[in-house]
Order: sequence, then C-alpha cells, then structure tokens
Amino acid sequence: MQMTFDLSVNLGQMITLFGFLAGGIGAFVSTRADLSAQARRLSFVESEMRKQTDILVEFARQDERLRAFEHRLDHLEHGVA
Repeated sequence: MQMTFDLSVNLGQMITLFGFLAGGIGAFVSTRADLSAQARRLSFVESEMRKQTDILVEFARQDERLRAFEHRLDHLEHGVA
C-alpha cells in the first residue's frame, strides 16, 4: 500500500484557511482592545487610590494635631505648665 500526496488546493480548504486567519486576527484585535480598556481603567483606579491615600494622610495629621491640643488642654486644666 503506497501513499500518495495530492498538492492541489480546493476552494473549501481556502475558505477554511481564511476563516481561521480572520478568527485569529479578530481574537487578537479584540484581546488588544480589552487590554487597552483595562489599562485605562487601572490608571483611573490608581489615580483615585492616590487621592484617597492623600486624604487618609491628612486625616492622620489632623488626628495628631487634635491629640496634641488635647494634651495641652489637659495640662492647662490641671495647672501643669
């Protein structure tokens, strides 16, 4: 039993090949667009996180100032100079 190879290409094979190529390119473009959108969203979230961090730092500073004032007030109330 001898095997022979036919090098002819028919229309169905060409349509299948182009279909696979179009699907692959479409998947690549779609994935790239999704990654780009995710990058923009992540950038926005990082920006918001920086703002919230700044706010929390300011709250901590205010808390320390209030504690210092309370300490001074306690000293004044008890007559300790």
